[in-house]
Amino acid sequence: MNRSLPKRPQRMTFLVSLCLMLLLSGGSDWREDAVADDVTKSPSSNATAPSSSGATTPAAAPAATAAPASGTSTDDNKPKPPPKVVRPTIDVVPYQILVDIGISRTPEFGERFRERFLTDLTARIESRVGPLWQMTLRESEDLQPASSLLLQDLSDEQRRPPVNLPEIDQSYQLTLERDGGGYRLACQSWDVNSQTSTPMVSRTLYEPRQLADVAVEMLLSHFRPIAQIDTVSEDGKTVEFRIRGGELMPPDVAVAPFRVGDYLSPYYRYLDRKQQLQQIVHVGWTYLEVTEVNRGRMLANVISTFRSPLAGNRRRVELMGIAVKPQFQETTLVIYPRKERDNPLAGARVDVTDRRPTKEDAVPDRLTLLTDRRGQVQLPVDPGHLLRYLYIISGTTVLAQVPFIPGTDARVELEIPNDAARLTAEGQVELLEAELIETVARRAVLMARIRGLSNNDKWTEVDTLMEELGGLPLKKSFDVRLRAIQQTAVAIAQGNKDRVAVSRINKLCGALQEHIDKHLTDEKLNDFKAEMRQIRPKP
Repeated sequence: MNRSLPKRPQRMTFLVSLCLMLLLSGGSDWREDAVADDVTKSPSSNATAPSSSGATTPAAAPAATAAPASGTSTDDNKPKPPPKVVRPTIDVVPYQILVDIGISRTPEFGERFRERFLTDLTARIESRVGPLWQMTLRESEDLQPASSLLLQDLSDEQRRPPVNLPEIDQSYQLTLERDGGGYRLACQSWDVNSQTSTPMVSRTLYEPRQLADVAVEMLLSHFRPIAQIDTVSEDGKTVEFRIRGGELMPPDVAVAPFRVGDYLSPYYRYLDRKQQLQQIVHVGWTYLEVTEVNRGRMLANVISTFRSPLAGNRRRVELMGIAVKPQFQETTLVIYPRKERDNPLAGARVDVTDRRPTKEDAVPDRLTLLTDRRGQVQLPVDPGHLLRYLYIISGTTVLAQVPFIPGTDARVELEIPNDAARLTAEGQVELLEAELIETVARRAVLMARIRGLSNNDKWTEVDTLMEELGGLPLKKSFDVRLRAIQQTAVAIAQGNKDRVAVSRINKLCGALQEHIDKHLTDEKLNDFKAEMRQIRPKP
C-alpha cells in the first residue's frame, strides 16, 4: 500500500503528458496523416508504410494511379464524350441590338452636342427597355453625310449588321440633320431572323430638347419582336408561341414584346444539318392575331386567305412570326391578273370591310373603291381596325378575298387569277340567255295567238303563225351553242392552269343549261302541234 502511493503520481504524470502529446499532434489522426504523407512523397508501388504492430507492409497504390490488369478495361480509360451545350430557351434570350447613328457634321452639332445626345439616348432606352435589349450604340461613318435621303437609298446589304458582329439580331440606322429651322430625324431597321426591313420614316421637330425622346420613340416604333411557333392546332386555326425575350420584362409596360390584339406575320426558316440558314419563305396574305399572352408564351388565331397556311413542326424547319407595325398612313394596292403584270386590272371593284361578311351580317358599312386605269387603289389606315378584308369583284364574281393590314408598306401588289376566259364566257352566256328569253317569250305569244285564232276558225292565219312558230330556234340549237361556249372557255382556263376559272365557267354554263331545259323543251312544242292537228277540221 505504501509502495504504491509514490508511484501513483508518476503514473498520473505520464498519462497527462501522453494526453497533451496526443492533443498537440492531432490525436489519433497523426499516424494516418503520416501514412498519407509517405504515400504522397513515394507514390510508387514499392513504397512502404508502418503498420500498427511496427512491421512494414507494402502500401496500397492510390486508386487514381493503379494500373488495370491485362485483358481488362475500366470506364475511366474510355474517352468521355464532350459535354452537351445546353442552349437557353428563346423566351429568356435578350435581343442583341445595333444602333448606328449619323449626325450631320455642322458647327451646331459639335462634339459636346453629340456626346450628350448619345448619352441621353442610351439612358432613355435602358430606362424603358431594360434587360430586353443588349444594345450597342455608335456613330457610323457610313451614314455620312447624314440625311434621310442617304438612309432611304441604303440597300438591304448595307442595312444588315457588319460581318464582324454576327451575334446582332436587329440593326437600326438613325440620322439627325437640320431641316430649315428645325431638326429632322430619320430611322429604319433590319431584322436578321426574318431578313426583312422596315421602311424609312422621318420626323421634323423644332425643340432640340426633344431630340432624344423622339429618337427613342422612333427606334421603338421600328422594333419588331419575334416569336417561335411551338404548336399548330389540328384544324390549323390557332397557334402557340414562345416569345423571344418574353421572360425579360422591360421597365416600361408599353415596350412589352406583345399584347392582346397585336398581329404577326408568319414565315418559315429552312436549315441544313449544321443548323445553318438555307432559305426563308414568308407566308403571304396571312396574319396571326394575339389572343392571350402569359410572359414568354402566347396564343394567336390564324387569319389567312388560304385554308391551311401553316404546317406543324418539321425537321430542320423553324416556323416563326414577326410583329406587324404600320408605318404609313395608307398603302397603294396594285391589282393585276396572274402572269400579266403589265396588264393591270382597271375598273374592278374593291370592297373593304372590318370583318368577314356572313349570312347574318352582310357588313353594310363597307368602303367601296374602284381601281384606276393603272389597276391601283389607295387603302387608308384605320387605327381602330388595323386588319381589313379586301374583296376584289369583277361583275358579279368575287375574284379574290384577302386579309390585309394597310400601312405596313407604301405599295403592295396583289396577283389575282386571270379572269379573261371567264369574262369572255360570261359575256357570251349573257347574250345567249337574252336570246333564250326572247325565244321563250315569242313562242308563248305565238301559241296563245294560234289558240285564239283556232277558236274562231281562222285557219289561214293559224297556218301563217304556225310557220313562224316553226322558224324559232329549238332547244337543240341552244344546247349546241352553249356547249361550244363552255368548251372554248374551259380550254383557255385549263391552259392557264386556273381551276377556279374552270369551276366558275362550268357553274355559269350549268345555270343557263337548267333554264334551257326548263323553259324551252321540245315536248311542249310537239304537244301543241298535235293539239292543233286534232282540232283542225278535216277537209
